[in-house]
Amino acid sequence: MQTQELDDVIEILTNPEVKAHFAVLPPQEQLAYAARIKWLSIAHTHQIPASWDWSIALVLGGRGAGKTRLAAEWLWWQAWTRPKTRWLVGAPTHSDLKDVCFMGDSGLINVMPQILIKKHLKDDNEITPNQRIHHQRHPCLRA
Repeated sequence: MQTQELDDVIEILTNPEVKAHFAVLPPQEQLAYAARIKWLSIAHTHQIPASWDWSIALVLGGRGAGKTRLAAEWLWWQAWTRPKTRWLVGAPTHSDLKDVCFMGDSGLINVMPQILIKKHLKDDNEITPNQRIHHQRHPCLRA
């Protein structure tokens, strides 16, 4: 089943004006949008965050439900679209933080486009994203 967000992405890709605007974006931004579109096209309905304004979310699911992937995809997009902000990743143990949240198959390092990572301090589990260069976006290319 498609969500409203996926429907919006499909509409964006078929709009010639948006395609033309997309073509002149810097490669870093093109890859970021492409990664976001790819994620929204394969995510399960329960993995797409609510569209209303919220500040706290509870993701409750069984093993293999996609909780880590949901969080990693959401976090890198938020961090990239909101320059000069800081984000926290929490886990029960340091090992969980490193091996699952950052380095795991669904962790930040593996879902975030590598071109967007300026620096990754493995010992501190810290990622510094490349700052966005192009801030003049077409209204249809909203975050």
